[in-house]
Amino acid sequence: NVLTVGDFAFAYSALQRVCLPDSMVRIGDCSFAFSQVRDIDFGRGIKSISTESFKGCYNLQNLMISKFITSIGGGAFVYCTSLATLEFEENSSLLEIGGSAFENTDIMSLEIPQSVISIGSWAFAYNFNLSTIAFQDFSQLQRIDDYAFYANLNLTELYLPNHLASIGEYAFSGTGLSALEIPQKVSTIGMGMVSSCPQLTSISVDINNKYYQSVDGILYSANGDTLVAYPAGNMQSVYRVLDGTKSVLGAAFKGSLYLSSIQLPESLEEIQEYAFSDCVSLES
Repeated sequence: NVLTVGDFAFAYSALQRVCLPDSMVRIGDCSFAFSQVRDIDFGRGIKSISTESFKGCYNLQNLMISKFITSIGGGAFVYCTSLATLEFEENSSLLEIGGSAFENTDIMSLEIPQSVISIGSWAFAYNFNLSTIAFQDFSQLQRIDDYAFYANLNLTELYLPNHLASIGEYAFSGTGLSALEIPQKVSTIGMGMVSSCPQLTSISVDINNKYYQSVDGILYSANGDTLVAYPAGNMQSVYRVLDGTKSVLGAAFKGSLYLSSIQLPESLEEIQEYAFSDCVSLES
């Protein structure tokens, strides 16, 4: 008949197995943090995994998220460095994956349930072995927040879902992506979205997108007044920013390996922060 587990209730314990009864409706913040948990059964009553509930459970290797869970709190599994397999039960009700929820784990592949609407900041950052991300058919994903997949070096391919509307700052920065297409409904893209991606040679945009355009693989706003992102793996040594461009977005050229000369138009009014940082070959 236990209904709740309080904050830090089993933190730093030697507990190895967690089997929550269907009667339980809440587990508190940091409730099992830094414990020796290897196995988790969430039961039917838990709808939300609280903030940092299983933070630093370094023995946890496999995880199944119950179909009854609707949200995963910030840092819920952060620093679970042995977590290699993450699965979601069929017919998942999950709506939100919180910030840093799975940051710095060992997840190798990932299938995001159709029901998920948002992926929080740093949610899957520093997953160096993550090579495959798939979104289920008819994905409802609308938002990918700042640094969500940052520094996932082995992530080489990604197809974003059609309902996506917003991509945060540095969301895919430092990944191994070689190409990326911006879907039709994306209306907001943060600075440095794909900065420092050494394999990225081209960015394309869905033909029906009203907010962005790709010009020879370079990402601009639809009206051409802002250069949004230049793929760091583009092998051109000289690039001329389009006439009419008024702003270069922050970190737009960050980490471009081959660019040695940049030509700026007279129309340019603004160069934002980090726009040309880490352009190691840039001389003029």
